Amino acid sequence: MSSFRRVRLGSQRGWTLPEMLISVLVSTMVLGAASTLVTGVASLTGTTDREGQAQDKVRTTIDALSAQLRNAAGPPGKSPIYSPAAGSSGGTTELIFYQPVAGASTTNNPRGLQWVRYCLDFSSLTNEKLWMQTFAYDSTQSAPPSTASCPSASWTTQQLVASNIVNKNTSPVTTLFTQGEDVSGAIRDIQVRLVVQGDSARKPTAITSSLQFRNLKSAPSAVLTCTAQNGHAVCDASRSSDPDGEALTFQWKYRCCSPSFASGDATWETGQTSYIFDKGGLTSGNTYALYVEVTNGSGVFTDASQQVTMP
Repeated sequence: MSSFRRVRLGSQRGWTLPEMLISVLVSTMVLGAASTLVTGVASLTGTTDREGQAQDKVRTTIDALSAQLRNAAGPPGKSPIYSPAAGSSGGTTELIFYQPVAGASTTNNPRGLQWVRYCLDFSSLTNEKLWMQTFAYDSTQSAPPSTASCPSASWTTQQLVASNIVNKNTSPVTTLFTQGEDVSGAIRDIQVRLVVQGDSARKPTAITSSLQFRNLKSAPSAVLTCTAQNGHAVCDASRSSDPDGEALTFQWKYRCCSPSFASGDATWETGQTSYIFDKGGLTSGNTYALYVEVTNGSGVFTDASQQVTMP
């Protein structure tokens, strides 16, 4: 007869439904708290990164602007800065100057300049934007293209160079550009102050710089008077002057004949450095163009010309 051992097995009892629900609830609360913490840290990190990027962008923009202004050069007889004009008081949200540029047309533009404009678009006071625009220059223009808006479609190029700025939304209002002048009233430098937006827990960050001009010297004025008689054209540039009081030197050349002026000196004549120029051997009835280039001690020059008809 077989005998059987009774073996007591472990409890086979599982979790009850209430226990399962409580476990799920606790797990959800823990995961929710962890998720909120991670999200908060990520949000803070993202905000900090965005602010850092905005500040870096502003610093890069100021560096680029500084390099442009150091090389700014005005047309003959004009300041490198068009706006703000010399003698202006207070600050402005716009800066317009002349910059030499490779490949520029030299028609009515012997220095190869272009207009450069920086302006603040403050249509959104919580995200103001700084734009750079350019336009080709020539001496027939009395002013740059329209500045009625920022940016303006009248300009050839427009580039957004910085955003997340709040200059007009600070108290007191902070303007971007303020000029410094020397004792004679000439513009010596431009101070730039850009205020970068912070989040609700941080104050805006102000980034400032003072940009010094390399080409402070103004161009001399070239005043030319020519007469024609007995086969000679005699020109006098003695009334030319330099606003900085520097000594002047002179170069001369001539071209023949109206209307094309295709012949004559293509280069400046050697040995002709006086403010008086006497060109002989000219033919009666022809119209000649006489040119002078007046240069000051800083190497800044101005050209002038006059036409005469030989009697």
